Order: sequence, then structure tokens, then C-alpha cells
Amino acid sequence: MRMKMIPHILAFVSLVGCGPEAATNAEVLSVTVTAGPEPLLVPFIPQVVLRKGGGFYATGVTVGEHAQDRVLELDEALRVVGVVGGAGPGPGEYKRPQVLLTRGDSLLVGTERGTTLVFDSERRHIGDLALPTRVSGTLRPMRGDTLLLVGPIQTTERFGYPLHVISPTGDTVRSFGTEDRTFSPEDVMQLYRHTATVGDSVVWTSRVSDYKLELWRLDGERHKSFAPETPWFRPWNGQQTAVDSVLPQTRVQGIGVINHDELIVLLDRPRPDWRALGDQNQPHQPRAYSIGQTRLYVEQVLQRVDTATGAVTAESVLTPQDVYWLRFLHDGRLVGLRITENGDELVVGSVSVVRQ
Repeated sequence: MRMKMIPHILAFVSLVGCGPEAATNAEVLSVTVTAGPEPLLVPFIPQVVLRKGGGFYATGVTVGEHAQDRVLELDEALRVVGVVGGAGPGPGEYKRPQVLLTRGDSLLVGTERGTTLVFDSERRHIGDLALPTRVSGTLRPMRGDTLLLVGPIQTTERFGYPLHVISPTGDTVRSFGTEDRTFSPEDVMQLYRHTATVGDSVVWTSRVSDYKLELWRLDGERHKSFAPETPWFRPWNGQQTAVDSVLPQTRVQGIGVINHDELIVLLDRPRPDWRALGDQNQPHQPRAYSIGQTRLYVEQVLQRVDTATGAVTAESVLTPQDVYWLRFLHDGRLVGLRITENGDELVVGSVSVVRQ
């Protein structure tokens, strides 16, 4: 029998000084964690998006009578408000949602059939959106009801580009996001990007395996590109050597915008004591869908980056490590999982910068 829990908030704060004045004029990156009154258990990696007017939509979450293959509406305290759509092959129904996106008051749900269902703010099915291909990445709302598809499109013309502008009618208007479309089957991660939008026409991107931030406009032009100085970050690819394969991977886990001049970047790096935590002869390559393994071998770091210079202006190690952060939401909040004896529990974090 699972006991109900009282909503709780916990602050994560840990500082690593930056710059010569760090000891006397330091800034701390902190994350305040919110969990629901009843544990929202997550057997798989969840999808969570913001709801206009407050709250969230989430899928991949199990709570009470609600199964993981439903889209749930949650309030700001992570209480279940209602269920979006039904189970089945009919209008407004799906078996397992693939992608969630809010556009204005509407919620878009990508289905296993390749159809994108549109629901209004009252969770009523109001139509479908045709996309040129089954979505295998993420979607972001942009200017003029266009969508930004982040992920590969499996056509000769589009393949190799990580970003695609989709019109309101579902046509692919433009593909961009890289100046090199060369692809190796052993390194599929090069086709994906973390993104953070600035307004409705500009997007910051970062690869997972290489710490390089780029600013792109929807017209396909790259306006900025820099690699924040982070000596401990170790780029990797899908063609690692046997020696590399036993090392935990450094990785960019997400990026978020806190204002037009600064980015917050979430990074994974090996824990100093990782070698004592397991058999060194076994490969330890933490991935977001293997939370138990990831939390054992890596620690998570938040960096604040000046977008004018690319300089890292603050860095904090997040402790304790019973929460593994997955990604940023559009408003700069974090989605993560608290690891408990009963399973992984969905939590949301709010990032703040405090001068000490």
C-alpha cells in the first residue's frame, strides 16, 4: 500500500566559485524542488510541457488509477486535474503519446499513428494536424503558428539537419541547424539538439556530446557559435575506443534562457569517486533512460553562460543527488526524477541566481 505524501519543497544549493572575486562576491545557482501530494511515478522518461495559465501536461507518469500511457493535466503543485483524450484508435484517442506541445491555449499530442491531435484548454479534441513525417524529436511553437521540429526527418532532402520549420498546414518550410550534414550510423546523437528559444524567431542549440552553443534564426542563419570554457567537459561520439567505453560520459543535459543575455546549462560529469562505485571492467555509459545507473556515476552541474562573450559566470554542483534532472521547460524550470524505494518520482525545479 502506497502512502500519500504532503507536498514538499526542498532547496538544492551548492557553489563552486567562479573568477578571482568568487570568495567575496560569489553568485549561487540554486534549484528549488517541488513534488506532488501523491508520488507521480515514472517507469519511463516522461514528457512534460507547460500549460498556458499555469500547470503542466505530462505523459509517461503513473499515479492512482492513471496509467503511464495517458496525457495528464497537472496543476502547479503537481496534482492531477484531468486526463486528455481517450485510449483507442478513434478521433481524439491514442495508444501511446509520442510528443507533447502547447501552442497558445491548445495542446498538441503526437500519436503512434503519426497523427498529431489538437486539444483545447478544456481537454476537448478540436482537430488534427498533419505533419510531413512521424515526429521522433521534440516540437516548439514559433512565430506565426509555425512549429520548430527538433530531430531528424527521414528523407534524403532533410536528413542530417537537426532543426526544421513546419508551417501551420504541416509542410516543411526549411531545414537547418548545421553546416555539416555528414552522418555516421554509429553516432546517431549528432542528429539531436537541446534547444532554448528566445522570443518566437530565435533558438539556441547545443549537442548532447559536445559542449558548443549556437544561436540560429528561423531563416536558417547562424548568428553565434562558441564553446564555453569548461576544462572537465570531455566530448565523445558513437565511435569511442575500448578505453573510452568504461568512462562515464560528460554530456549536455539541457539548456534554458533566464534572460536575453544569459543561458543556464545543465551538464553531467563523472563523480570523483565513480571508479569505486562499480566494476571498472564493465562499460558505464550513463543515459537519461537509465536513471539508476546515471545517478551512481555522474554528478550534475549548472552553469550560467553570458551569451555575449560565451564566458561561464557561475557554476554550481547540485546536491544531494537523489534527484536526476532531465531537461528544461520553456520558462527555465527543470523537470527531474527523485529516486525512491518505490520508483522514480516526477519533480519540477525552479532555478534562481543569488548573489552572496
